[in-house]
Amino acid sequence: MILPKRIYHQLRDECISEFERRTQVYEDYTVFEDERERIHELRECAIDFLDKYAKLSAGAMDEYEINEFYHRTVKMLERAIETKKEQYEVARDRLDEIEDMLKDKEAEVCDTSSELYDYHACEVVRERLYAVNSARRQLELAEKEDIPVMEARLKACQIAENRTQKVLCIDSVANMVHTRGSILPLMCGAPLSEFVDEAVFGEDVEPSEDRVSVVAVDMARDVMDALTCIRNFKPH
Repeated sequence: MILPKRIYHQLRDECISEFERRTQVYEDYTVFEDERERIHELRECAIDFLDKYAKLSAGAMDEYEINEFYHRTVKMLERAIETKKEQYEVARDRLDEIEDMLKDKEAEVCDTSSELYDYHACEVVRERLYAVNSARRQLELAEKEDIPVMEARLKACQIAENRTQKVLCIDSVANMVHTRGSILPLMCGAPLSEFVDEAVFGEDVEPSEDRVSVVAVDMARDVMDALTCIRNFKPH
């Protein structure tokens, strides 16, 4: 019989160490100190969650550790929900700003009685306006899907009282992270910009290139790979 602690150390060697190695480059190739610090904090938070989940999966956690992990997971989920709501608000504001700019442009280049009338420019502006509306619809659908699911998961977690219920809570959150990788960076306090199709951006408006957001997207994929490794692991 393989002892739980040995299984945990095997999980660390095969799954967590690989995650640490792959994500170290995000810090190494970051130029600005403030961004490097934020990426370091994000990486450490992700490593801590994965490490604790590996230990739980191996059956190597005692009651105190499970309780601590449970409370931390609930707090992280609360933070993810609040951040997600803020993201949608920011994304809506960005779309509104772009739409206003495009409508002003439309009024200039689509008015056939105006000296600024330009058939091709008018077509481009109207295509972008269509893209804005499409992006807004996608955003609304995503919000209706995301927030209720996360809030339902939180509600179920908050009423956990015994060991079994707390483990189920942690596992359900890990399931959500596994299928929606971007959740963990949010749980770790790294806001990701909600997707807004580049087609909606006008000539003078550029999408955000915040390094932390870019890294968080890549790290989310690494988290999903690490969870797959943990769940498919066979003790040896």
